[in-house]
Amino acid sequence: VDVQSLYKAEEGSANERSAMGAAACSGARSFYLEEYYKNKAPDEDLKFKLTHGDIKIGESVVISLEAKNKATEPRTIKVVMTGTSCTYMGKALGEIKRMEHTLFVPEQSTARCALYISPEHYLGKIKADGAIKVAVRAEVDGTKQIFTVSEQFDFSKPKIILTPNKTTIRKGQPIKMKIQLENPLKIPLKNARIRLEAARNLRPVNINCGTIKPKHKISATVSVPTRRVGTRQFVATFDSLELKDIQGECVVNILD
Repeated sequence: VDVQSLYKAEEGSANERSAMGAAACSGARSFYLEEYYKNKAPDEDLKFKLTHGDIKIGESVVISLEAKNKATEPRTIKVVMTGTSCTYMGKALGEIKRMEHTLFVPEQSTARCALYISPEHYLGKIKADGAIKVAVRAEVDGTKQIFTVSEQFDFSKPKIILTPNKTTIRKGQPIKMKIQLENPLKIPLKNARIRLEAARNLRPVNINCGTIKPKHKISATVSVPTRRVGTRQFVATFDSLELKDIQGECVVNILD
């Protein structure tokens, strides 16, 4: 008894292509597979693309699917958009939000739908250095055209503001370095700490900030010795349980 049809779509069918496209969205070689299936697709009268604005940590993420209809008749599209948390290397960790929508596109027109992910949805679900991956599947009624894509979105983060009291100074004179940072999230940042360093001039200085309240600004001033002549770059790095790898830098010219 041939039972293959019970678990596998017919060879070359739209359903088989959809299954392979979905696999391409989550596999380790997703980029190459997606490009392969795009290149092998027949001529189609709908063109799709993902659009987005700035992806800032602590703010809503809005990913839009744009469908441009080149046909002389309207099209109806079944759209599924899924946002998942992932590591910065792209490994999926868990679903954040899923949206299903029926999109109507008039003839010779463009229509859009969007996946909205608020901070309340993703905070606590993404790692401190993680990202959001959005997978899209769109199937056109009638023509059975299928579009699949997956894209990772890394968050832009605030920067540490480093302000020296002098940008040019004599060797041996201390620099007063002001460090400022704002918590961009609506949740506290726990075990917060800042590390200040400068190659060949300063041993790392660690500043324990404790817990930073939501949307709260912190400021600290440290005295920094000047041991070597030359143009020195000072770098500050912030880490906490909820947010990592925030940096800031400045340059000081140390004279003999």
